[in-house]
Amino acid sequence: MYLQLGSKYTLVVSSAQTARVMAREVFKTHDLIFSGRPSLYGGNKLTYDSVSLSFSPYGEYWRL
Repeated sequence: MYLQLGSKYTLVVSSAQTARVMAREVFKTHDLIFSGRPSLYGGNKLTYDSVSLSFSPYGEYWRL
């Protein structure tokens, strides 16, 4: 099932077999696409534009 919750798109998986296949697809094949986090206004204010390790996007800064 595919839902749109506000501005976020959500995929609902209802069986264990489908969940395993989807998890493998997401974590192995499309890992760089799903490695980021949404930019949050509060997170940017608390961490000076996401310069902390927990809020920074995946990239050179994160891998240091």
